[in-house]
Amino acid sequence: LFAAALYATGIWWNPATPVAEAATAATAIRLCAFVLVGALAGYYARRSRILIEQAHDLAAELRLLARRDFLTGLPNQRALEVALSRRLDAEQPFSLILCEMQAPAGEPVSTERLLDFSDRLTRSVDPAADVARISQEQFGVLIERDSAGMHATVRRIHDALGGEWRVSTGWATFPDDARDGLSLYGAASDRLYARKIVYGQL
Repeated sequence: LFAAALYATGIWWNPATPVAEAATAATAIRLCAFVLVGALAGYYARRSRILIEQAHDLAAELRLLARRDFLTGLPNQRALEVALSRRLDAEQPFSLILCEMQAPAGEPVSTERLLDFSDRLTRSVDPAADVARISQEQFGVLIERDSAGMHATVRRIHDALGGEWRVSTGWATFPDDARDGLSLYGAASDRLYARKIVYGQL
């Protein structure tokens, strides 16, 4: 509409063109053509915006799924690494607890038992904790606790799971045991392995 009005204004201002030619069939045709082109451009622009928004939503869902364990629905190792980096950047004391489930000898871990274990583990820690499945039978827990609070959490985990499962735990605290993610995980793994030896679980 603006283009058609601009065209008609140009004819009206042009002294070499009679004003009567502004209101002709050609002007009406131009008006229809301009409106049609504008409508098509607006339609495809709106459609493109919708598709881009849908692509962003799909990408966000894919990023979320990429950080989820497909069996338990818990965050996976990648998500735990992100949470660990976030806590390291905050430079506030926190603890990493590794919790390993052990099925009876010769008995495979079924999906139902795995879901039950992950559910009990999640309910045994604080709601603010980050719980993730990081391997086939190992889970990681990040809690905003110092050493004393961490030991209380480990006891709750064993109380919730120890009656039915053979559970091994290992832990490390930032900054007492390590000051980076790799060293923190290594310290927790060493403690987990040592406790398995002490309790005859190897």
